[in-house]
Amino acid sequence: MGTVSKEYGPVIFSHRLHAEMSEMSGGCYGCHHYNSTSMAILSCKECHPANRARTDLSMPDLKGAYHRQCMDCHRQWSKTIECTSCHLKRDAKQTDKEALEKARLAGKSHPDVPLPKRVVYETRSQRGSFVTFFHNDHADRFGLRCADCHRGESCVRCHEKKPDAAAAAVKDRRVEATKSVDELHSACFGCHASDKCESCHVAEPMQAFDHARSAGWALNRFHNALSCQKCHGEKKRYTKLDTQCSSCHAGWTPQAFKHQVTGLKLDDAHRELDCETCHEEKNFAKPPTCAGCHDDKSYPRDRPGTQVRTSKR
Repeated sequence: MGTVSKEYGPVIFSHRLHAEMSEMSGGCYGCHHYNSTSMAILSCKECHPANRARTDLSMPDLKGAYHRQCMDCHRQWSKTIECTSCHLKRDAKQTDKEALEKARLAGKSHPDVPLPKRVVYETRSQRGSFVTFFHNDHADRFGLRCADCHRGESCVRCHEKKPDAAAAAVKDRRVEATKSVDELHSACFGCHASDKCESCHVAEPMQAFDHARSAGWALNRFHNALSCQKCHGEKKRYTKLDTQCSSCHAGWTPQAFKHQVTGLKLDDAHRELDCETCHEEKNFAKPPTCAGCHDDKSYPRDRPGTQVRTSKR
């Protein structure tokens, strides 16, 4: 050990970089084991002695604890555990190198990982061979974090270097399901445990989520700019909402509504009409109808007013 310590210098450790990855494998306790949230974080040397002459082999010394803590992840990530992957080589300019390495790691965050938009799992289920998972919907539309689904997984689950890694961000990814049924469903059942099998297992890969097709409510340019949470609340499982305007817009009344915000300013003949005269059953998700009053007219060929420019929100 004396020869090795003369050849290699100390490790420059970026706590921020490692903390950003910790949620995937047990959080802070993955490294700071035997600590509790009710007390200050213990340093490693509080339990692991610096002296190697010990009688309890189940308790590694300080140097052994450092290496055992790091080597498993680094072996997965780089396929090697060469000393130089963490340690700087000692030489006459050691101090300068340490300063440069510390500056390089300062403020560095976990790198972005190319993510697929759609993952199609090919299963052997008799209820349906294909399960389609839209990764971008769950991450962006539903606001899930990586650790909500990916827990206890190794680094290579996302970082395995593959030739098509960059292309995975824009193309479908086909995966043949080889894990057990419990393993395949465990990540999804937090939200989908009560769903019928046929909701996911279908005969053909599914298309991306479309609000009009799935919810029966086509989003206009105002609602389309909103996040799902704005209407459905901060929850993972969204339920159908009341489509009455007053359910979201407090104090909304037909009399106070200015129709020109939709891009159509009503003319004098239509301005005083009730909403349901054109919007049957007040279903604003469907185009208005003229048939209630005009047998020879239809929307949008015939408009009950003038199209106007609206301001962006």
